[in-house]
Amino acid sequence: MSNIEGNAFRFLLQEGDRPFLPSRCYIEADPKIQNRKQWILHLSRPEGAPWLFEIDDIKAWMLHGKPVRQIIFDRSDKNTPFRDLDRDAIFREYLRHLFERIPAEYRSRRKYALMPSISDDDSRTRYRDAIEATIPEVTVLPEPEMVAEYFRLLERNLELVPGRNNVILVVDTGASTANMTLIVTRRDRTIVDVDATGAQRDLRLRALRGDSAGNAGHWVDC
Repeated sequence: MSNIEGNAFRFLLQEGDRPFLPSRCYIEADPKIQNRKQWILHLSRPEGAPWLFEIDDIKAWMLHGKPVRQIIFDRSDKNTPFRDLDRDAIFREYLRHLFERIPAEYRSRRKYALMPSISDDDSRTRYRDAIEATIPEVTVLPEPEMVAEYFRLLERNLELVPGRNNVILVVDTGASTANMTLIVTRRDRTIVDVDATGAQRDLRLRALRGDSAGNAGHWVDC
């Protein structure tokens, strides 16, 4: 998405009449080449490819399973070519393809990426690092906190009680989970940064005192 003229969001990547691209991609390899690291990624199924591997859900690919997965061209041939597909490399290449599809005139605009509610610290770090390394000057926000960004950027207001700190509970209900987060805003309407120390009790006390701290980014999965 891109922030267009400061007052609306527009989807810049579409498939047909849908305002999004499916989260799948295709890995093409040449069976005549033995190099196990040689492959090409496509967002759409290429025609006539002799060796094609489909990744149906790139998010699940990145977050689950082995760091390196092997695909084999012909299991009946002991000399068959194979490929080692590095999890992070595939995901970053997918993101590069997405970014390249954004019209050139919009690439310098403000960009936001959603961070899924990932409970594992290492997986969350890998996911965020891949996005930040691939998409220039992107702002990565957890999914529930994107709701607050919508109101801050479009509605220009985060106040529940004027002139006071606000503690907002956001519930993100998805296909199979409901993720909740607390967002603390200061009196100047600024959303505080995500705290990585886990000192939630201290943060809550400081919020009640009014000297501003954050509890954003700590998820509870149902």
